[in-house]
Amino acid sequence: MSKKDDQDKKLPFSISWAKKKNFLKEQVEKLKRLQWGKYMLVLLISFVLGISIAIYHFITNQDLSQESAEIEIIELEEEENEYQFEIDEEASVPMMVEESSPQGAEEDQGITEEQLTEDVEREEELEKNEELEEEVEETVSSQQMINLIKPISGEVKNAWKWYHDEVLEAWKFNAGVDIYAEQGLEVKAAQGGQVKDIIENDLYGTEVVIKHNQSYKTIYSNLEEVVTLGEQIAQGQVIGKLVDDSFYPESRLKFKVIRDGEEVSPLEYID
Repeated sequence: MSKKDDQDKKLPFSISWAKKKNFLKEQVEKLKRLQWGKYMLVLLISFVLGISIAIYHFITNQDLSQESAEIEIIELEEEENEYQFEIDEEASVPMMVEESSPQGAEEDQGITEEQLTEDVEREEELEKNEELEEEVEETVSSQQMINLIKPISGEVKNAWKWYHDEVLEAWKFNAGVDIYAEQGLEVKAAQGGQVKDIIENDLYGTEVVIKHNQSYKTIYSNLEEVVTLGEQIAQGQVIGKLVDDSFYPESRLKFKVIRDGEEVSPLEYID
């Protein structure tokens, strides 16, 4: 038995009990402090672990989302390549043209014989027009173009000059010549060539354009009973008849010469 125990036995009971009570309180306080320290240590460790897990998940999710985005981009590129390949494949497939189709094939395709006939006629007309445009025949030489004949007998007025138009009450430049003659007189080609155009003009009536060679054309206005488009014309051949001018009191033929696409004075070529 220790000296301290002997001393405690010698002390009164109340004092001894008070000392023991204080000792127990101190031990309880120590235990409490120890428990709170453990709790704080556990909380600190839990907090650190939580932060670490959250960071790990965040980094992992970022990597996964990036990989997912890359996979989606690759899939989209593969789909676009497949789609482009399908388009290229369809575009590269040649269209099959059947020379002869069995009876009733037109109806299966929704095309009637009448429509086929119209298409054929339209193609023939386009080919004819292309031939007229592409055909370049040197009908006459440039030297022959100097010797034009007068298209119609009559008085030449307003030849390649400014004049005062009494009907329109304005000054105009006549880029050709006006030949006044009786209605119904025959109009002749000033030189041989080919009828390249027939124009309906509100001011000058029906106009006939004759192409003579690569450089020269002549134009004749206020005509009726004209020649046909594409017809070959000889010098002096009748190309139509003069009609009454709807705007002016006297009938007149308006005659022009075109050289290399520009209007020139007809007086250089006819007397």
